Amino acid sequence: MISSILRKAKNSRKKNKRHKQLKRRWAHVENLETRMLLHGGADAPTDTNDQVEARIVNGTPTGDFESVGLVGDTQGAFCSGTLISPTHVLTAGHCAVGVGNSQGTFSVEGNTYNTAAVNVHPQYNDNSLANDIAIYTLNQAVNNVAPSPINRITPQTGQILTLVGFGAGGNGNTGHNGDFGTKRVGTTPIDGVTSTLITWSFDNNDESNTAPGDSGGPAFLDVNGVFYVAGVTSGGDSPNAAIGDSSFDTRVDAFQSWVDSIVGENPDPDPDPDPDPDPDPDPDPDPDPGFDDHTDEPGADATPIFIEDGYGFENGDLEEAGDRDVFELLVDESGSASISLTSDDGDLDTYLRVYDENGNLVAENDDANGSLDSALTMDVDAGVYYISAGSYADSESGFYSVDVEVVADDTGDDGDGDIFADAEEIDLNERGRAQVNDELSNPGEEDTYVFTANREGEMIVTARAKSRGFDTVLIAYDSQGNEVAFNDDWRGTNSRVRFDVVEGETYYVQVQGYGDSTGRYRMNLKTVGARGAQRAAVQENHFARSNNARSAQKQTARTHRDTVDSVMQAEVDWMPIRHDFWI
Repeated sequence: MISSILRKAKNSRKKNKRHKQLKRRWAHVENLETRMLLHGGADAPTDTNDQVEARIVNGTPTGDFESVGLVGDTQGAFCSGTLISPTHVLTAGHCAVGVGNSQGTFSVEGNTYNTAAVNVHPQYNDNSLANDIAIYTLNQAVNNVAPSPINRITPQTGQILTLVGFGAGGNGNTGHNGDFGTKRVGTTPIDGVTSTLITWSFDNNDESNTAPGDSGGPAFLDVNGVFYVAGVTSGGDSPNAAIGDSSFDTRVDAFQSWVDSIVGENPDPDPDPDPDPDPDPDPDPDPDPGFDDHTDEPGADATPIFIEDGYGFENGDLEEAGDRDVFELLVDESGSASISLTSDDGDLDTYLRVYDENGNLVAENDDANGSLDSALTMDVDAGVYYISAGSYADSESGFYSVDVEVVADDTGDDGDGDIFADAEEIDLNERGRAQVNDELSNPGEEDTYVFTANREGEMIVTARAKSRGFDTVLIAYDSQGNEVAFNDDWRGTNSRVRFDVVEGETYYVQVQGYGDSTGRYRMNLKTVGARGAQRAAVQENHFARSNNARSAQKQTARTHRDTVDSVMQAEVDWMPIRHDFWI
């Protein structure tokens, strides 16, 4: 009975699903907001319930971190930013786009400075928030504040971020409170690192989260007592920034070359009057060998790729032609390893090499599956292998991702069924969470999973495509086979569904490929506390199944800067001051 219900639902969906002749892959469209000025023009939105914001919740007011100030233009402040040299302020691209070279302002430690130039990253995309980074060049030096150094190495999952900004305060249960203009600080662990982003989930009240007005502000990493700017606040997917939100910052180290092109190589906050002109007694032409994010040779310094449930991944940057990055793969038992090396932007022609523990080349690949990406599958014994990420003829540079799947010899059929009766069981941990890494190998194939809720609340299931060209689809069902949630596109070709769960009840989740697309995916399940009507409204807004709702959502390119504007407009009646409120 349930199987027939599933097939009917699937066939009906295939008939009714919109045709996508040209599918737009908006990497973070659900995180954007309509851009308005802080003073709240006549066309400022008055309803903020359907807006998604850059936002510090669970933060503490602070007078520290003197380099962090308010970023704006001649009409007022609307974002945060960090002084990284006496005349340069690091902020978000969506905070700076549209601001004239002489129209920007930066307020710090009681003084306001004007800009001589506003530099938005040349590849910044105001629709997707890709490359969301910018630099204000001030028309005079800030002499009473020590600039903060930028981070130049790849952040790691589990490291603690220190979030600083002038955005809204509040707590994790109710979200932000609209109290803008106070500098706050909080901390959160890093949950994910991509080629250009740092990501985290706001899980509980022991953590903090960014809120409206924090856009452009820093996420610091404390290295031996020195706070380095590792991230620039960019966005999140919850309108109130409450527990359950997923947030992301732009990785500063990924854009260090561009930052250096504006600010100068390794800017010294207090330069020596004698700059020690060339010739430098050090003949090493590399101004900072630490720029390389991963070692170039197999050996003890290789970055480990951790395998969990048979799957692992890493990412990096070939900073220049000739660069190679090497990763260590520890195989626990004999079997096979499938390794792919994928360009993040499609411009890098990758070249993949695999070495044994003695540094001998054992496998390599240039182009795979009709693309310029690299992939191979090889038999492996228990032991250490080294994966080298490079470019064709060592002639190119760019960002990439390495994905590894290891299957032991005794691993049989994965058990993923095409009907509920054959659904693979997922065991949730005590926090109501689980992760699955798997693959749809054939067009029309689908993987079905079953779990029993062990907490009351809302289940969030995310399926992230890990293969180029793969477009995931997620469908959730209750124990009777009734569909309770559906999603096709979330942050590009990934999928996410949200639905209420009752402790002890059984639910099914199915992963499909849109059209004939196939590939590997990672599915995460996370149970969070119920958030009431407002969360339900957000869910309806973001994951509506109708074509009109999805189309309207994708046309609403919203940025975090404007949430502040809309809230200020809505609350203007009780605010005695608008612009000065930020200063």
